[in-house]
Amino acid sequence: MRKLGSTFVAPKTLSFNPAERSVLLTTTSENGIFELVQLPRETSNEVKDSSADGKRGPGSAVVFVARNRFAVLDKANQV
Repeated sequence: MRKLGSTFVAPKTLSFNPAERSVLLTTTSENGIFELVQLPRETSNEVKDSSADGKRGPGSAVVFVARNRFAVLDKANQV
């Protein structure tokens, strides 16, 4: 996974979706950032950067609401 914000700011939340093999991360840096990362289906020694296929954006909270859907709460408290 790529770096989220400052090196000294730990992720705020981490959610795993086993059906889609994806992870949602949030952090408080830069007024809140989320990132959705797809995990590889097969194990290999190849390390892939999530910047190529991950989704990232502003948000103070994020949660999976369905198998392949998630909701983001932005700083204006809008979903």
